[in-house]
Amino acid sequence: MHKTEEELLEARDDLFPTLTELWRDGKYIEVANIVAHTAPFSNRAKLIDFCVYFEKYLGRDELRVLQRLI
Repeated sequence: MHKTEEELLEARDDLFPTLTELWRDGKYIEVANIVAHTAPFSNRAKLIDFCVYFEKYLGRDELRVLQRLI
């Protein structure tokens, strides 16, 4: 069962791991839209932290794909 976008944003402690799992599940557009269009990621520091986390767990190639989608 996947969380709705609102539930994801409310559970911010769980946000990075949840988005990473969604990516692994093939929900690329959903993850890109959340990162590109939601308040938590409008803060550059939060966006950078997520990119570092994302690269650590999924690799640089996947981060490049995410960047292209955003």
